[in-house]
Amino acid sequence: GTGAVTYQVISGPCTVSGATLTGLGQGSCSVTVTKAADGVYAEATSDPATITVDLAPQSPLTLLANPTTLEVNGISALDTTGGNGTGAVTYQLVSGPCSVSGSTLTGLGAGSCVVTATKAADAVYALVVSDPVTLTVSLAPQSPLTVQANPTTVDVNGTSALSATGGNGTGAVTYQLLS
Repeated sequence: GTGAVTYQVISGPCTVSGATLTGLGQGSCSVTVTKAADGVYAEATSDPATITVDLAPQSPLTLLANPTTLEVNGISALDTTGGNGTGAVTYQLVSGPCSVSGSTLTGLGAGSCVVTATKAADAVYALVVSDPVTLTVSLAPQSPLTVQANPTTVDVNGTSALSATGGNGTGAVTYQLLS
């Protein structure tokens, strides 16, 4: 027949204009087509067709850490580039002696810390996760350590009391004869 063809969204987050369907959100849309009656043929409507609307993929998300090398109790600022949409960015510690609070990583012990970033999905874009970034946490240097001897001159088989000043932390002090 010669009847006009029209499309109609029965359900779901879609609209139709002419013969173009637009997905407005994630989900399934049911659509029918109707061919109008003409002088010979009656109106005919199809069974519904289902169209799945998926979220669009985001562009790659890149995690930035500044600095990537820090000392114990030091911090690194985390940030990202890339991704799309309005989803919130969160940071996750994958492994290592660190902690993450918001966009700040803190080194808790010497070693390597692996971190990723995730940009959440929104109404248009799917979730995206960055490649992991490895940060190196080293022990902090101590202030200069000075050895003192009392007395500074001894007879053969005499003794001198050794002591140390300076340094930091709770590490044990040991003495070594160099020559």
